[in-house]
Amino acid sequence: MIEVFVTSFDTVQPDSSIERHLDSLPLEMRISIGRYKRWQDRYRALLAKLLLRAGLEAFGFSAEVMKAVEADSYGRPSISCEIDFNISHSESFVLCAITKGQRVGIDIEAIRQIDLCDFSLAFSPDQLRRICEAVDPYDAFFRSWTKKESAGKADGRGLSIPLTEIFLHNNTARIGTTTWHLINIPIHSAYSCHMATDGRIDFKITELCWQGKHLSDERNFVRKAC
Repeated sequence: MIEVFVTSFDTVQPDSSIERHLDSLPLEMRISIGRYKRWQDRYRALLAKLLLRAGLEAFGFSAEVMKAVEADSYGRPSISCEIDFNISHSESFVLCAITKGQRVGIDIEAIRQIDLCDFSLAFSPDQLRRICEAVDPYDAFFRSWTKKESAGKADGRGLSIPLTEIFLHNNTARIGTTTWHLINIPIHSAYSCHMATDGRIDFKITELCWQGKHLSDERNFVRKAC
């Protein structure tokens, strides 16, 4: 079973609010969040860490587990046990997928107009042609993009893998000799979201909504299973 935890925001958060909630996180995480220039980026990064902490607590860990989170040489965070997790965010949505005994990668992107020619190196000419000829080219592009990126994140090397070396076929992605199962995650009609795993594909989505003034208090999460 893969647990997908989701939260979102749609209002401006003052710097004082963000600073207040940083206090509950380890120093290195606070420094990392503080490097972002825009409040939206700082707030997304903050929510990602708090969402991860709440998710790990749902798997039986204490809040202290956040001190054990470390990034590998590819920048992928993990903890030293059989738990695997992956985080993604776009615009107002933040997601964290957590599972035990298997690998997981997740990616969400807001569907928007882009210059498809800018991504000619990410897709083969035939793939890009099919995307451009689709009824909704932008939806088709981001569906393919989130499939490839979720597989790359599950692999662990992320975008250091050339996207042309991630081969899609129906609901699978192949990287080298490894096949990843792809799962569409229905978050919002204006977003594309996919998850990749090498194990069981059953999952549960849980929406966690912040309530009250103290975001660092997990009791202020309202849990709603979807």
